[in-house]
Amino acid sequence: LGATQVLAVSSHAAEYPPSAPLPGEPQPALLDVAAQSIHTVLADGMIEDLRSIARTNRMLAAVGKGVQVRNSRGREYTQIDVRLLAPRNGRLSPLAAEVAAKRREQPGIDAAALRLLALLGGSHGTNELLSYLLFEPEFFEKQFAAAEEDASVEMAKWPALAFV
Repeated sequence: LGATQVLAVSSHAAEYPPSAPLPGEPQPALLDVAAQSIHTVLADGMIEDLRSIARTNRMLAAVGKGVQVRNSRGREYTQIDVRLLAPRNGRLSPLAAEVAAKRREQPGIDAAALRLLALLGGSHGTNELLSYLLFEPEFFEKQFAAAEEDASVEMAKWPALAFV
């Protein structure tokens, strides 16, 4: 589309989580798989787009300046400067777990559902699943505060951007 700079803002992690459990961690449970499935639906398209841009940028860097590279339809490839604001993998799950733990102690159908999820087990995926399913104002407040903190740290690293 002719862009040379892109600012990508995502509420989901913009990279894939580790593909295998770390040494000493249990194998994924059903809730871990469910969380990864939701992440696949919501974030994989964006992750693949970012990876595609990175591949194209590496290819153009490898062929050097002044060499035109075109796709099969004759369109010239150009490097794109991507700036990304997104939570890192696992950033939201502790926040969701904290809010869910408080909510489980309260009466009501939502608390019962949270107690059932806790009984089903899982590791980080359980909390990741909660971060997708938990529509609690306290969780949103914590999520927004974490996003603001992460964005401030990340944006401090950037030179001035010239978006048109």
